[in-house]
Amino acid sequence: SDALALINTIEPTFNELRGQIYDQQELEDTSLIKMDCSETLVAGYLSMIMEEQLARDPYLRISTNHTPRIVENVKSGRATLGFCAGYLPSHHGLMSVHLADEPFSIISKHPLTQLPKAILTNDLNNPANTYQQASLSKYEIQPVMEMDSYTAAAQLALKGMAPALIPKSIIKTLNIASNFCFEFEELEPLIRPIHIC
Repeated sequence: SDALALINTIEPTFNELRGQIYDQQELEDTSLIKMDCSETLVAGYLSMIMEEQLARDPYLRISTNHTPRIVENVKSGRATLGFCAGYLPSHHGLMSVHLADEPFSIISKHPLTQLPKAILTNDLNNPANTYQQASLSKYEIQPVMEMDSYTAAAQLALKGMAPALIPKSIIKTLNIASNFCFEFEELEPLIRPIHIC
């Protein structure tokens, strides 16, 4: 599955970065490694490997934030690593590794045969998500509500409020049935980049 492929991509990079951090900072084996992550990435990808990782390294600590805050926390040293969803701020000055581009689907309680004119989105004022507005505007799709949570947007869509733009990892995490997931060729270029910084 896509999630396992991403995990297979992430794990060697994560282990390599962890090794470099130990080498550069001469950390003791009991030093905390603080990883600040997008909540959706923790739920959608890291949840599958965290039991094993924590058993291997009990000094790994995970916190969740939005991508701009994750970048700030890594820059300031409050976090050792960042696992980010969406575009990174320009000129962030951090070493970053692009891991994957995650596609979106439209979730709807009711069948869709064409692009909806109004949808639920995640917060488009978040700099990691602002790029989505251009794709939506191109097809005259209006955000009827901007949420702080893809999970909440998906739940509202499944209850019939309005269709929602949801990343594939959230669809898998919530086990949303395929009959509620709709793909449109026009939105194929709309992806969510995933990085470690």
